[in-house]
Amino acid sequence: MQIWSLINQPELASSIGVSSFLLTTVITFMGVIILIAGIGMFKGERWGWFISLYYQAFNIGRNALAGIYLFMSRDELIFAGVNLSEQYIKFSGRVLIGIAILYYFVSRPVMEYFEINQSKKLSYVMKMIGIAIVTLIIRDVLSFILN
Repeated sequence: MQIWSLINQPELASSIGVSSFLLTTVITFMGVIILIAGIGMFKGERWGWFISLYYQAFNIGRNALAGIYLFMSRDELIFAGVNLSEQYIKFSGRVLIGIAILYYFVSRPVMEYFEINQSKKLSYVMKMIGIAIVTLIIRDVLSFILN
């Protein structure tokens, strides 16, 4: 099922427990975040690095939660004919790729390029993970309220 069919057909989105309004809002928000981060990183700005770090933390959490939701809904999904193995591999792969990118972002050459203090690396990563977790909680609470 493609994401655009969920956005264009609100009744289809609500049938699987997703608000098409929330889905559109999250996609737009993340698109703007990625665009701003890309511009900042292209220009070598510190804020571009921080926004990219946030996006990677959010992306890892989003894909990890998708895997957890799959596990929690496995009986319904199996009944609907969804290939769970394929989905687990997809989301696990995305988490691993996100972790690899996050690891690259905190490598010495990248941090030196963006003039980021190496000694505060863990602090920066933990703050971005915290912000990403709060964002994911807000997203899920809004999804629950809107459905």
